[in-house]
Amino acid sequence: RVASVARAIRRQVRTDPVQFQLAQLLDRNPDVSFPGQLALAREISAAGLRGDDAADAVRAVLFLVGGFQLLEGNFRRRPAGAPTAQERWRAIDDDSIDAALRDALTSDVDTDALFDYALDALLRSILP
Repeated sequence: RVASVARAIRRQVRTDPVQFQLAQLLDRNPDVSFPGQLALAREISAAGLRGDDAADAVRAVLFLVGGFQLLEGNFRRRPAGAPTAQERWRAIDDDSIDAALRDALTSDVDTDALFDYALDALLRSILP
């Protein structure tokens, strides 16, 4: 259920980015983001976490969602003609980095799959 709330928050931001951009410009982020925080707090409590551990869990999920939104926005705003990270990896020849890793980093990123991977890993580490 925590994962469902996190995905819903991410989906809401992606569906209506103007609302969140406007809230940021007007310093009203808490007004827009608080309902998601409340839903996460309820689910974290229902999962059995309490006190500081619960607060850290809520914040970790929110930072994960927010970090993905920030980075995905950066991908979309890349200046025309600027090299992508994938293109930069193609030019790296560094024996201290696993060759298979370098090759994998040259491919495009499925941010939805990566979000699910990161969220699942986070929740496995924080939920009882």
